[in-house]
Amino acid sequence: MKKFIAFLLSLLLIFTLCAFPVSAFEGDEPETEQHEHSLSFVEGTQPDCETQGIASYYYCSECKKMFTDESAEIELTEEELIIPAGHTLVLHNAVPETCTKDGSRAYYECTACQKLFKYSNPEKETTAVDELIPMHDHKLAFKAAVFATFNRDGITEGAYCSECKAVIVPQKIIKKYGVPKLKKAKKGKKRLTAVWKTVASVDGYVVQVSLKKNFKKKMTYTVKNQSTSEKTATGLKSKKKYYVRVRAYKKINGKKKYSKWSNVKAVKVK
Repeated sequence: MKKFIAFLLSLLLIFTLCAFPVSAFEGDEPETEQHEHSLSFVEGTQPDCETQGIASYYYCSECKKMFTDESAEIELTEEELIIPAGHTLVLHNAVPETCTKDGSRAYYECTACQKLFKYSNPEKETTAVDELIPMHDHKLAFKAAVFATFNRDGITEGAYCSECKAVIVPQKIIKKYGVPKLKKAKKGKKRLTAVWKTVASVDGYVVQVSLKKNFKKKMTYTVKNQSTSEKTATGLKSKKKYYVRVRAYKKINGKKKYSKWSNVKAVKVK
């Protein structure tokens, strides 16, 4: 039985070789047909802020392909030809406002189309007016007043801006208080009358009368009126020579202050 099966397999092999010669299973690969490109140059377009551009390329009218070079070695796809649109942005830094000048928040500007944007991703457009920060008020600081005295000038209170140093309330000079001038001493019977030139802005005067030129022994009279310009001393000794002087006074910062003494007049009473 085994011999019979082997015989049948041999016949089958012979039949197969006769029907399908070895040459039928051997075949050369089909030759690739060489294509000669017919190229033309296509000028590209530059992108702008909102419109995409196209790169320059070479186009073959036969195979409808696109290449980067005229030797047609590097093929391009349509996607590779696209040059994206986009703004060219520069940052404008924030500028703080002052009491003399407006400020601004930070923003971006396109150097090509001059449009302004809030952020580096140009989605939200803005304007210079929208980003403006108005100037603020002056920052007040004060200069204290200085009291005038009989020896020096004073000055009124003032105000200025501590930021820009601009003067808001100018200070004014207050002239120092003057010294009264004794104009004359009029004699009378056991009396004399001192007459002086008044001083502005004082509270009153002090008059002294003495038999001594150095005023060691004196009589003192207070005149409580700035506009009063004379004072009479009574009860004096007849036929005696008296010396007279006067000074002004004013209450300054809660204390009574005095001017220098005036010139001295001498008079012999009747």
